[in-house]
Amino acid sequence: MEKKKNNEFIYTNENAIKFIMNNISDELLEKLSEEDLDIILDLKFEYLESVNIVGDLDKPSFVTYNADVDFDARDEYVISNALKHDIYLSKDELQEIWEGEYDYYEMNGMIGDTPLEEMN
Repeated sequence: MEKKKNNEFIYTNENAIKFIMNNISDELLEKLSEEDLDIILDLKFEYLESVNIVGDLDKPSFVTYNADVDFDARDEYVISNALKHDIYLSKDELQEIWEGEYDYYEMNGMIGDTPLEEMN
């Protein structure tokens, strides 16, 4: 379980990566290193920052309202920028990562009744 401050969940890439790595397929696990996954998650936060969904990447904070995220644009951003790091992902592989991250949020009480399709 994550560290909590005043009963609030504190997201860290390190803990999210460990959780995701333990919950993705063997094929994807063989393909990605923890460093690759760290880059992928950072790219996602960069995208979310660029569309004003999260604040400063050094201290990510999330909006508490329903935000409209163009998930196709997010995925395109992550996939194209991951290539610059020699990380090659299909949309299906990226979706598997997002599902693992969703489960990580859910495990830590950060997901309410919002369907996965609306989160990813």
